[in-house]
Amino acid sequence: VSPLDGIILRFGELKEPGDMIEQVKGFSYSASSLVGTNLSFPLL
Repeated sequence: VSPLDGIILRFGELKEPGDMIEQVKGFSYSASSLVGTNLSFPLL
């Protein structure tokens, strides 16, 4: 179990590397810029 200090504001599927992840530490990021440029989908 890990402590956290955040609130989940939105959730859903990321279907493309350019899909946006909103409000991480006050900023929006594309999936590829947040977790790396060599994303291949699906992530499972």
